[in-house]
Amino acid sequence: MTTIDGKTLAECFALVARSGVELDGLRDALDNMLVEQLTATQASLPCVLAGGAESADRVDDSQWVWTDIASSLPLKAKGNGNRRIERYLGYQISMTGDGIDIPGYAEPLLHVFCWESPVSLEDGLYMGFPLGEVEDNPFQIVGDRLILWGATAWNECEWVYSLRLMALNSPADLKIYVVDPALALLKGGDICTVLQDAWLDKIHMNEGGQALSVPQDTGLNKMEREPIASPLIRYPAKSLLVSK
Repeated sequence: MTTIDGKTLAECFALVARSGVELDGLRDALDNMLVEQLTATQASLPCVLAGGAESADRVDDSQWVWTDIASSLPLKAKGNGNRRIERYLGYQISMTGDGIDIPGYAEPLLHVFCWESPVSLEDGLYMGFPLGEVEDNPFQIVGDRLILWGATAWNECEWVYSLRLMALNSPADLKIYVVDPALALLKGGDICTVLQDAWLDKIHMNEGGQALSVPQDTGLNKMEREPIASPLIRYPAKSLLVSK
């Protein structure tokens, strides 16, 4: 066991506890904002909410620390009748573990996604690292920021982009960098315009096209960063789940 004095140990536990309370508050705030905006703007959206948020979380091997929390909102096409759920819009907050396991870039991340299935951290359906690609379901990188599978119609594609959690410091930040871009993508907005802000990390394909790399962080407003040569991001669909 690592030697540590009692006062420091107590402070570490207090910090983790305070962080947990803040993360619960962040999840509640994001859920409320997404539901509110999906409802308020449904006239301009191709889809509507099909139910309440589905929550998920995961603890580390010690069973003492939560590593990830997530929320998925079901979406269905507009129209009369009992239409099926076609996509889930949501987010995953990763504090440690393979949700942030990028060499040289390990810090808490918030992944924003629209997927065919809700996040299930227990079943391996989540955003993790590294990303593997299968032949019948290739991905592409659009605008250096969005990982995209499939076509561009909201119910024919799946996508995800990631934000540095510590850069989101207010409800206004959540709206500008999480909620507004997500809804704009559902509407079919131009990806390079929607995801143009510097808080969105640039992603790069390697020469073989089979892996991704993320640049070292040198500040919020510097997008001209050099990539590091490291594979990253495992998409949480069963067909793409790749063991390390």
